[in-house]
Amino acid sequence: MRFEAANFAASYRGRAIVAPTVRFVDVQYIGLLVSDRQSGPFKVELKDITPARCAAVRGQ
Repeated sequence: MRFEAANFAASYRGRAIVAPTVRFVDVQYIGLLVSDRQSGPFKVELKDITPARCAAVRGQ
């Protein structure tokens, strides 16, 4: 899967919040949250997380 900056929105526990725009060059951690009150086992396997090159990363 590929995610772009436009795919992200500030939220707290699934509810939209007012927050500054995220500068992805400053992101140090990524977290995952299971939502919609899903119960039962959950498993996610990540083979790789690689940041895509973008203008902000290149300093443009």
